[in-house]
Amino acid sequence: MNGGFVRVGALRPFRRGGFQFGPEAVVIDARELLPQQLQAIVEEPMLRVEISHDSEAWVVPDAAQLGVIAALAKATAGMSPEDAAAALAAGRFDDLLHDLLETADRQPVVEPEPVVEPAPVVEPAPVVAPTPAAPAASTGSRRGGRPIDEPKAD
Repeated sequence: MNGGFVRVGALRPFRRGGFQFGPEAVVIDARELLPQQLQAIVEEPMLRVEISHDSEAWVVPDAAQLGVIAALAKATAGMSPEDAAAALAAGRFDDLLHDLLETADRQPVVEPEPVVEPAPVVEPAPVVAPTPAAPAASTGSRRGGRPIDEPKAD
């Protein structure tokens, strides 16, 4: 891409478009991205993506901007990374890039939101079956109530 910046964060470490993202937002110079990489990043629901013309005012891409990114990706599909970068640098897609950055400049600015880990799910404590009671201690008697030590009467 030619100009602009992309800021990307994720709840957990996550790879997309050849980059690693995590809870701390990563700012990428858009010139480092091919349109297909940018499209893969902005369309990934696991990522929080914002774009900026000047790296100070950030906006979440809207449907029109996503359409421009998709058009750039389609226009450069099948090109080698070098050819796509050369075409972008030569200005072959300046009208599309202008549309992308122009709409970004007109959107309300968003402040970066911290990526918050959802509250952990608390599992109920496992139900433990009661252990069977130990047999009662011997009272020293046999059936009939006579103590064990007592001789049997004839």
